[in-house]
Amino acid sequence: MCRIQHSSVLIARGSWPGAEQRLTPLTADGATSSRWHTRLDAVVQLGELRRRQGRLDEASDLLRQAEFEPAAIVSRALIMLARGDADRAWATIEALLCRTSVQSRLLRARLLLPAIRTSLLAGQREAAEAAATELREIAPTWAPTPSPPWLPRARPCWPREPPP
Repeated sequence: MCRIQHSSVLIARGSWPGAEQRLTPLTADGATSSRWHTRLDAVVQLGELRRRQGRLDEASDLLRQAEFEPAAIVSRALIMLARGDADRAWATIEALLCRTSVQSRLLRARLLLPAIRTSLLAGQREAAEAAATELREIAPTWAPTPSPPWLPRARPCWPREPPP
């Protein structure tokens, strides 16, 4: 497993210091052209880490360096959401979903949870239902076997009141 993939696992587990320790050297400005994609992936992961840490300005600065990468676009949309701009966050995710082929099921699966979250908070219940339906269709292909028992019943949860 490469350092960037390992870092994404550490981020998901909440082991942020370890992820930061592995990612920071990879984001150095002096990365050679042969390592450009490695640096770009590391920048995206470090930007996501900063977002989860609540360091939104730093996250935005990092993610701007990879603004065309789908993971960076999603992280930037989640920053918009954290700053209270649900409509813009949803528009960003929706545009990314529109540009992503339905044949790219794994990539779409990564976009659908943020799509459900942002569309619900933007008041787009039908869009959230459509994203949840698509996720239910894709999940058995990629989820552990057997799929979680709750998956067939998964529905977006309409918020009772807007978040603070």
